[in-house]
Amino acid sequence: MKLMIVVQQYYFMPGHYRKYADALVHQADHQFVYSSSKDLALPGSVFVHSYEREGLGAVDFLLTRIINSFRCYKISVNLLRQNPKAAVHIVELEPMTFMLNFFRNLQRIKVVTVHSVRATKSNSVFFNILAAIQKKIFVLSIRSLSSYSNCIFVMHSKMHKEELQKIVPKLHEERLKVINYPCDFPKFSKEKKARSKRLLIFGLLRADKGIYEFLSQFTNLTSCDYSVVVAGRLMDKRILEFEGVCNVNIINKYLLQEEVDTLFSASDFVILPYPLSYAGGAGPLKDSFSASTPVCCSKIDLFKEIIEDSKAGLLFDSVAELMKKLNYISKEEYHQMAANAFNYAMRYDWSYMKTKYEELYRQDK
Repeated sequence: MKLMIVVQQYYFMPGHYRKYADALVHQADHQFVYSSSKDLALPGSVFVHSYEREGLGAVDFLLTRIINSFRCYKISVNLLRQNPKAAVHIVELEPMTFMLNFFRNLQRIKVVTVHSVRATKSNSVFFNILAAIQKKIFVLSIRSLSSYSNCIFVMHSKMHKEELQKIVPKLHEERLKVINYPCDFPKFSKEKKARSKRLLIFGLLRADKGIYEFLSQFTNLTSCDYSVVVAGRLMDKRILEFEGVCNVNIINKYLLQEEVDTLFSASDFVILPYPLSYAGGAGPLKDSFSASTPVCCSKIDLFKEIIEDSKAGLLFDSVAELMKKLNYISKEEYHQMAANAFNYAMRYDWSYMKTKYEELYRQDK
């Protein structure tokens, strides 16, 4: 197999960004380009010092992605010049800096992972303008890759695959691969014993995830036996309006893994109230399955696909509908959903993803 240059420019961001790269690297025939605040001396790696901004508001978040992508892509192009037979796997496609760096090296791209197709929305006008520009360049990047390279596009859901096909309808099916987004290996048993009537929303608390709108409906219920914990790095400041409101507990901080595990063990369900406009993936959902915790998801195509496959959660249109469903779930039904979450995590762990990528790397294109 050729030398594979695996590029992850967001390695300095903890959580799924780092786990994703860790699952792919540390192979003798891989060279890993990563961005971090310090050199971690990873085997077979090239360290790029990361650009990071405190606070990480919506605009800062986008600028951080653009600058770190440019630095890592530039290094990767230099490595291609030094290794004529090497190929590249772009783990995170940032279109603006991708086109600037790789336009003359499109044929050297072996695999491109596309985590989302639609532009991310925000309550920042400036961010939305930048995101719209980024989306136009994304379409140009994808079409250029489809025409001038033989790369394989990897998506993590059938929904994202269908959205990509709308951009490049003539792209051959063999170049489109769906690898289910992985879960951590299950930490807890199949059966969750307690029912605490506590709901959990966690992760990066952005405006495009519909969390503020969910809490608005939740706090307007005339009666509710459930409480909700909202935990993670807060990017949508509107959520703070619910601080101190009965049945709502806000934890505004980056959560350590042991803190997340404690929240899982104390919660019945994880809530994902994402709106139809949501453009990303389902990392928190997969974390929930790793903790044998069922989920309650809005009825967007991404979640419909996963819930249909896993049978580990509920779908809802409104908070009132969700509360009605929760009140009618039996103990046996709940435990079956928890077991289904556990089994899904066992089936699609990080080693599953690594195996699927290795199969693609070995293909001669």
